[in-house]
Amino acid sequence: MRVTLTPSPVIGLLLAMPVGNVAAQCMDVLDGVSREYFLADTPREVEVAVAGMLQSGIAFDVVWACLKRGRPYSSEVDTGRLDLTRPNADGLALHYTMLIPVRYDPRKKYPVRVYLHGGVNRPAWKKGGTWWRDYEGFASDDWISVFPSSWNESMWWHASQVENLAGILDRLKRSYNIDENRIHLLGISDGGTGVYFHAFRAAGPWAGFLAFISHPSVLSAPGLGVDGEMYVANLASKPFFVVNGENDRLYPAASVRPFVELFRRAGGRVLFRPQPESGHDLEWWPEEQARIDSFIATTPRKPLPDRIVWETELTDRYHRAHWVLITELGQLAGESEFDNFNTIRSPPTLFLGIEPHMQSTKGVLVLDVESGSVAQSGGIRVGDLIVEVNGITTPTVQALGQALQSARFGSTIPIVIERNTKRATTTLTFPEAESIAIPAFPHTKPSGRIEVERRDNTVVARTRGVRAFKLLLSPDQFDFDRPLKVIANGTQRFNGFVKTDVATLLQWNARDNDRTMLFAAELEIRLEQ
Repeated sequence: MRVTLTPSPVIGLLLAMPVGNVAAQCMDVLDGVSREYFLADTPREVEVAVAGMLQSGIAFDVVWACLKRGRPYSSEVDTGRLDLTRPNADGLALHYTMLIPVRYDPRKKYPVRVYLHGGVNRPAWKKGGTWWRDYEGFASDDWISVFPSSWNESMWWHASQVENLAGILDRLKRSYNIDENRIHLLGISDGGTGVYFHAFRAAGPWAGFLAFISHPSVLSAPGLGVDGEMYVANLASKPFFVVNGENDRLYPAASVRPFVELFRRAGGRVLFRPQPESGHDLEWWPEEQARIDSFIATTPRKPLPDRIVWETELTDRYHRAHWVLITELGQLAGESEFDNFNTIRSPPTLFLGIEPHMQSTKGVLVLDVESGSVAQSGGIRVGDLIVEVNGITTPTVQALGQALQSARFGSTIPIVIERNTKRATTTLTFPEAESIAIPAFPHTKPSGRIEVERRDNTVVARTRGVRAFKLLLSPDQFDFDRPLKVIANGTQRFNGFVKTDVATLLQWNARDNDRTMLFAAELEIRLEQ
């Protein structure tokens, strides 16, 4: 059952106002310095406005009601295609394009779709350059489309892009009336890998994740500058729509399937749509578009979920999930035990076990033979020329690979080798198929994990590697007129009343800019015995 703060007469008056002009009327109720807060456009302006409101002594009830209703929106805004640039905190300029419905109506809340492109190993955007072939193909009267840019200095899995996407959404919310709980993240190829990254590390703004012709294991590749480590537990309850081609030369569906199964075991809600005839392309899009639209329409975000699971190795970023923040890491006695959800069953692969000479044209020259391999069992030695496999001549390494495509697990095939100018036929015997348990993602640093569940006005937490965490408390989720209880790892850590606080409300709203996720108090829980 959801419990709420009992509204004061002022809140009752404000909530009864017509939706179309309530934000403007909220400003009329407030004084001038409060008006500055709603109209603040930069972090510095927000800071000054918050300080002014606190000095004015304005009542919590009034501020809460007005933030709940939100800022006023105008019909006098730019629509159509907008090509924009925003600076990150470090001065890095990031280009993005938005498609705003031409008949934009400020009285209506608009869903948002953010599309991450592929091919991030490219130079930075320049005027006249193209990142998407057809922006207008994604236009709609029913939602806003956003196309950020990524390149070799700022890839989707870099901290700069986490800041960038948050900044774009904040700017969008200040000018257009968007539905904060219907913002979906979509990505193609490298962009799909970026979708996985943000689900693992910065999931807060997103209602759902759509990853097309991509692979989560790319986030384990050295040299890409991936910001931190991936924890599959963070995908609990997260909705995914995943598409891969069975014939994709880069990310075949068969190689993605073990990750899909792992994500589901961790509680992720994954709709997996392998395409039997497709490669690394979007030829399947027309057939899947209706399902994509249906998935987006039926997966709104829950801004204040009653159950949260989160793991991180950092406390300066990527340590927050909705209303829970991990503030200090470290092992303690009496911790909980969790399934790490980091093991996949790797699909078996046919492996001959040789190092070939890439330039050979008379046959494949064997430079090395791996101990225990199929090649060694078949009697192949260093210096042999492989000239025929299963009746197919193999003058090159590519031809050898094609010949081996006929091999199957548990089968035997003939192979002709040339040794000291003499030819001989031997047999390759492939073992029965066996999958191998391997880590899904490397974990090299100590991490902390928390699982939190709200039960009426009680919070029950289980932790591992966490010394302290903070709860952000909302009147939409907790009853501030009743005692709040916190139990962590089986021990009561807090039992008492929590007071609403205007400063907390304003400061978190300034960060989140979210009408559906307002916090009236902070409560830090330390777990030392």
